[in-house]
Amino acid sequence: MQEVTVTGYRKKKRTYLKINQSFSYDMDYGGGGGWVVVGGDETPIEPYIILNNITDPCLKKLIENLQNSNKLTNSIGAILQNVFGKNERLNLTFNQDNNLTNSNGERLNGKSIPPVNGNYEIKLNALSLSKYSQERQTLTIMHEILHSYFWAAYGNLVTPNQHTRMLNEYIEEMASSLEDLYPQLSENHDVTIALCFDNLYSSV
Repeated sequence: MQEVTVTGYRKKKRTYLKINQSFSYDMDYGGGGGWVVVGGDETPIEPYIILNNITDPCLKKLIENLQNSNKLTNSIGAILQNVFGKNERLNLTFNQDNNLTNSNGERLNGKSIPPVNGNYEIKLNALSLSKYSQERQTLTIMHEILHSYFWAAYGNLVTPNQHTRMLNEYIEEMASSLEDLYPQLSENHDVTIALCFDNLYSSV
């Protein structure tokens, strides 16, 4: 059983002892503990990887920025790198789908697909995302990374739903991680928070 530690930077501690598909989780913000994800009995078919199959060069680069971000100052980048990039039981693939829609036929910017055998997928619509700023596109990527993370941590747990959990527990991480990549935003943190709320507005 492999342990993967993601170092957080907020001085807040949350501990989860959840059992989902034989996964248990103990997460600690700040201090020396970091977040710890333990175990699981679903092993991916391929060796553990983060695969970036996005063909749009600008969108592809935004994912790479998160993959290469400082894990000490970027919580969402840390989740991407350490939960999915180093855990032999979790693979994550980014795929481009410019025809991505929901069940009602409405266009989507992004979607996290429930995992199969430890393999997670995020689909991104480069065509619809291209009309937004890089900051907004990056928020969409972060949003979908958190969905994939929640699938790993909570499975099909419906209360609270994933968007409500994002709003109540991860809005500050999203804002601070965005400011880490776009330092000019840190001049007005309230504006960054507002961007994150707007990103979630239609989802909660």
